[in-house]
Amino acid sequence: MSTIGVRRSAEPVPSCDRTVTYGELPGVLPKADWLILCCPASSVTRGIANAATFAALPDGAHFINVSRGEIAVEKEIIAALQSGKLAGAYLDVFEREPLDPASALWDMPNVLISPHTASHSQGQNEAIFEIFLDNLARFRDGQKLRNDVDDLS
Repeated sequence: MSTIGVRRSAEPVPSCDRTVTYGELPGVLPKADWLILCCPASSVTRGIANAATFAALPDGAHFINVSRGEIAVEKEIIAALQSGKLAGAYLDVFEREPLDPASALWDMPNVLISPHTASHSQGQNEAIFEIFLDNLARFRDGQKLRNDVDDLS
């Protein structure tokens, strides 16, 4: 596999075989079986994964977004998946979070959704521990769990 990194400057990145600028992205998309976004949100990157981007990819390409939700146009991801242009998508960020329970992405067999947990904040571990202990007690008592992602009611 060869890798092409895309960034503000074409300055080489050691782990990439080639590095291009965001402006050069359309020219390299036809060679990309995988489009993996892990870029910051900026005026240059907002909406960068859109219908034109997906159309430039080879049929059956895969898309991964672990950057920011506003980087990709959700309805255009769905359209590319439904048409078969994209074979699959792996998403942990969305235009609006949490992802709407009515979103088609939840039920698409070619989509994997995971939680975006890229950073930590002060007190986060304590909060997680408190929720865990509360849920353990709720589970033991046969009560509804807090933050149950399978319960979309």
